[in-house]
Amino acid sequence: MVVSVYLIFSVRLFGKIIKSVNFLTPCSKGILLATLCFGSLRRITNAFESFLADFAVRKGVSLSGRNGILQKRDALSAHISKKHRGMIEFVGQVRNAADHGADPDENNQVWTISNETARIYPCIIAALIKAIFSRDATGSIEV
Repeated sequence: MVVSVYLIFSVRLFGKIIKSVNFLTPCSKGILLATLCFGSLRRITNAFESFLADFAVRKGVSLSGRNGILQKRDALSAHISKKHRGMIEFVGQVRNAADHGADPDENNQVWTISNETARIYPCIIAALIKAIFSRDATGSIEV
C-alpha cells in the first residue's frame, strides 16, 4: 500500500516537474520521468548528471575534465545558487556512497543506502531540477 501511494505521488509530482522543464525534448522528458519513477539509484543519478551537462551547454560552461556530479556542480557555481549547490552535495554524496565501494574515511566499510534515502532521493532530484530551471528561467527561488 505504501509503495503504491508513493508511486502515485511520485508520478504526479514528476509529471508536473517534467512539464515545467521546457528545454528538454518530449522524448527526454519521457525518459527522465520513467527513470525518476522506476529507475535504479544509478539511473536516477545519471539522469541528474545529464541534466547538469545539458544545463552547462545552455550556459556555455565547459565541463571538460569535470567528472561526477560534484565537479560539474563546482563548474556551474556561477549559475546555480548556493542553496541548490548544497542540495547537489547531498545528491553527489549519496551517489558516491552507492557507487564507490569501501570508504577509506570510514575504516573501509561499504555504505548501505537506506530505504528512506532510496524513497526520497528521486523526489529531491526532481525538485532540484525544477528549482534550478525555475530560478534560471524566471528568477524565482525555491528549495
